[in-house]
Amino acid sequence: MKNKTTLVVAVAIALLISASSFAQIVTSGLDDGSDGTLRNEIADTAPGGTITFMPAVTTVTLNSELTIDKDLTITGTPVTLVTVDANFNGRVFNISAGNVTLNNLTLTNGVAPDGGGIYMTNATVTINDCIITNNVANATGSPAGSGGGIFNDVGGILVVNNSEISGNTANRAGGG
Repeated sequence: MKNKTTLVVAVAIALLISASSFAQIVTSGLDDGSDGTLRNEIADTAPGGTITFMPAVTTVTLNSELTIDKDLTITGTPVTLVTVDANFNGRVFNISAGNVTLNNLTLTNGVAPDGGGIYMTNATVTINDCIITNNVANATGSPAGSGGGIFNDVGGILVVNNSEISGNTANRAGGG
């Protein structure tokens, strides 16, 4: 009987640890890499996991782009979209692999040679109920400067549902 109880407790602990690694919560709008920041939660979330936001977090202001290279879902709040503001310190998201879903977010003030809001390659990105606005692709002296809002590069699959992509600029093609 003691072995069964020990086994049940061990399984319960393993399930709790597993569940906590798949559900991360952003508790801070800062971008200092500390616990509870979006950057930290992206790094700490296991592939296939989901990141959500505390209701008090309405804006995340970035110091540099956020990189995603795994299956991941990021879900803001549906009533008031969570704003991820790159503050013109780089693009918002650089997505290089995986199946990534973005829900209920505003992505704004990103700047990069291509894909000011999102640069994606070799990834499937689904965007639901989001606003992508005021991002810039501004390369000079090269063939870059495309996709102010989103640049879908080689191997990328993009699905957009019930979202607005507007007010973005590019000095070459596809401002959005």
